[in-house]
Amino acid sequence: MVCFFMSVFQRVAKAFEPFMLVMGIVGPLATLPQLYKLFFSHSEHAVGLSLIT
Repeated sequence: MVCFFMSVFQRVAKAFEPFMLVMGIVGPLATLPQLYKLFFSHSEHAVGLSLIT
């Protein structure tokens, strides 16, 4: 019975693997506009940016 649940878990994990790969690439790329705003739009635009979030 435990082997059945492990195989189900492995199939679900394998199905989500491409999605997690895409999110691992898209997530850091999503910060590029914020970095551009901080470094190239000068410091007056840094007021609304947070280092943590």
